[in-house]
Amino acid sequence: MFWGNEEAPLANLEPLPAEEVAMLSGYQILGDNVRFLASGRGWPERFKKNTRLYFASSLNEWAHAIGSPEWEMHPRPIQGSQQLTLEVPMSKLAKHGAFSFKFVTADRQWLEVHEAAPNREIIEPGRYNFVFEPNCRGDRLFRFEIPAGETLAKQNVLVWNDGEHRAAWPIFHPGDLLELGSDKAMGAMVEGERTLFRVFSPRASQVILELSETTSKQDFKNHSMQASEDGSWEIDFPTDLSGHLYRYRVAGPEDDESAGFDFTAPILDPYARASLSRSGPGVVISPDRLPSTKTPFEPPPMRDLVIVECHLRDLLAESTLPLSPIERMGFSGLRKWALDKGNYLRSLGVNAIELQPVQEFDSLEPEEYHWGYMPVNYFAPASAYSRDPVSGSGIEELRAVVEAFHESGIAVVLDVVYNHVGIPAHLALLDKAYYFDHDESLEPRNWSGCGNDLRRNAPMTRRLIVDSLVRWVEEFDVDGFRFDLAELLEFPLLKEIESALRKVKPSVLLIAEPWSFRGRIDEQLGPTSYSSWNDGFRDFIRDYVQGKGDADGVIHYLKGSPGNAYDRPCQSVNYVESHDDHCFIDEITENHRRDGRKPTDLDKKRARLAIGLTLFALGVPMLAAGQDFLRSKSGHGNTYRRGDLNVLDYKRLERFADLHRYCGAWVSFRLSEKGEMLRWDKYPDDSFWQEYRADQGSAAALLLNANRESQWPQCLFAINPHEEEAPLSVVPEALGTPTLLATVANFSHHGLDDKFQRSESGEIVLPPTELALWQIQ
Repeated sequence: MFWGNEEAPLANLEPLPAEEVAMLSGYQILGDNVRFLASGRGWPERFKKNTRLYFASSLNEWAHAIGSPEWEMHPRPIQGSQQLTLEVPMSKLAKHGAFSFKFVTADRQWLEVHEAAPNREIIEPGRYNFVFEPNCRGDRLFRFEIPAGETLAKQNVLVWNDGEHRAAWPIFHPGDLLELGSDKAMGAMVEGERTLFRVFSPRASQVILELSETTSKQDFKNHSMQASEDGSWEIDFPTDLSGHLYRYRVAGPEDDESAGFDFTAPILDPYARASLSRSGPGVVISPDRLPSTKTPFEPPPMRDLVIVECHLRDLLAESTLPLSPIERMGFSGLRKWALDKGNYLRSLGVNAIELQPVQEFDSLEPEEYHWGYMPVNYFAPASAYSRDPVSGSGIEELRAVVEAFHESGIAVVLDVVYNHVGIPAHLALLDKAYYFDHDESLEPRNWSGCGNDLRRNAPMTRRLIVDSLVRWVEEFDVDGFRFDLAELLEFPLLKEIESALRKVKPSVLLIAEPWSFRGRIDEQLGPTSYSSWNDGFRDFIRDYVQGKGDADGVIHYLKGSPGNAYDRPCQSVNYVESHDDHCFIDEITENHRRDGRKPTDLDKKRARLAIGLTLFALGVPMLAAGQDFLRSKSGHGNTYRRGDLNVLDYKRLERFADLHRYCGAWVSFRLSEKGEMLRWDKYPDDSFWQEYRADQGSAAALLLNANRESQWPQCLFAINPHEEEAPLSVVPEALGTPTLLATVANFSHHGLDDKFQRSESGEIVLPPTELALWQIQ
């Protein structure tokens, strides 16, 4: 065996010990038994003291193995490390021949198969299974050291040459490459009468800056940039080039598939502060236009938030405000909308807006409707939402949007996507294997489902992410971020982000979408200030209001999902609808094809149950824009390019104005002094609660401040999702003096007539599809 086409001898070539082969392969054949094994050394981020792990395969229907004692793995100390193992008789397996398998935790986190596993099979690029081979004993694996002076920072070949036969295999390992990074400032920087351009491309052989004062292709002039030892390239001009347009072209070794250079393709600077389009060019921005915020807005603490998730164009397209067509497509219109005293969010009474992505994304034309989850630059406000992209006007326009919401007392949280990019993938043209996650066969990892997961452990990728987030807070006074597929960023980077942002804005709001196709991260985030979307709440409540859940479940979620992944109630973002998938009303409607445009009376009552549960449960309630007036997408699920379906139909708001007011009353209650008992920094003691369950069905009631140790009056919340009445063994009058505040039909802070039926012993009998909220003095 030799290294490289020059056939340099390998050092210390030796067979891999059987135990190490087993660790890589996931199993070891031991006589008449097969031991399947996984350890914390292989998956440290997934192993905790009480981790429960299962052997899942094509033999036991994969996820059906979860919870089965037959397939649960058990602790076994082997060679000084804790392993989870399962021993199965070979006779039970051999008859099946070769088969696929994997390991999965009790909470459905699948352990990723290492790219070095000799028995991996590709499900799709970047995703693998193990393969069990009954006749493979694992004695054909070797390890070696590469020759002195060689590097792993480029693609190489491993050569077999015995004098008669010669074969070569491409081999790539990112090890040395990921040691490269720079501490220098990046981007186009104007300092007085000087402009410096700097970009990081560690394996390039040539980098050209193209510079122009106009958008005409003929006016772009080429300037060669100089390489630095740290992998960056730069060029300095003794003049202020503010307003100029610029882009890069990069060349490098064409025989190295891992680099991905293409000198014919223009590159948008990753640090460009404004862009003309998804392809660039970038705009050189004067520092005078990028001031840090002098008096930052102080958002409410996470426990006090009520969030509405919105898309800019959904809010504006059919707004009754007198907006021009251009204003309805962008930041300038959103500013006017935010300042309007009659705007939808003000009448709802919420105090936070979560805006779907506004960083430069890959729409082909400004008019194209796009959710924005395919970013191409992390610093530039979306050119499609800007009035004059050539001047970079989106900078001032977006800053004015944030200021307008702040004037209304509304915090601004931006939805950001740092796990993958859109088209064109400019970072791939700077260095594909450095910026994007690949295995050792150069297959791109695809846990995002978009085919180009960012390499979050590359120093300059991490720095790009952190630098951009800090700038959004410093220069736009953004109050927080919701991280798309945050599991792919992984815990160390999320902690680094938290630390950097808290230095700029200690009150910054951080929210994770805590999953990816690989697994979940919400449990790891418990000790941090991150909150997480609670998809368990979403799925359970959707079922529960249709009578499919159970009393234990609804009580659990009303208490803020204790014992799930959260250290504090406010880490659970409770919702039943978001931009993804079907609207709530389409999901639960009695109508055919999930079409909730004409909801039935039962649909409407179930929607009210869901609103009451979402806004009463401990945690952070989040509504989707239009949920309070039963926005329907006509039964369609993935509508990321369907502005016609996503748009807020304000005529529907008029049609369902009573539901909008009902939702607003719940919001007002939650944010009032009376609602303080729902806004906790920590989980209350068990004695704070008293639980009640119907003898049949899933109706339930929950008494808050049962021990009367808190300063608030007691609150009793009761709910019946069934189409039959439900007796509950609770007598409100026995607890004190009750005032009925809410039913499924009405909410009044001053009290409603209590017409609920009582049994002979005074116990509540809840009518079908009903809820009730009493305050008890």
